[in-house]
Amino acid sequence: MELKDLKKSISELDEEELHSLLGSIRANRRISKRPPTAAKKEVSTTEVSTKTLMDNMNPEQAAMLLKLMEG
Repeated sequence: MELKDLKKSISELDEEELHSLLGSIRANRRISKRPPTAAKKEVSTTEVSTKTLMDNMNPEQAAMLLKLMEG
């Protein structure tokens, strides 16, 4: 199979076929080929210092943390 079997050559097309071919090429160029970009989700990660976490612990939590660290 050869390329000439798939489509007619431009030199073989009549004027009406040439106009429709050019119109389809121009219309195809107007359509965006890029895939739509997905909106990125913002992840708000606020960093909390270790000192703040330690200050906000109750005595039971502090004891449990101490046991975990010793073990």
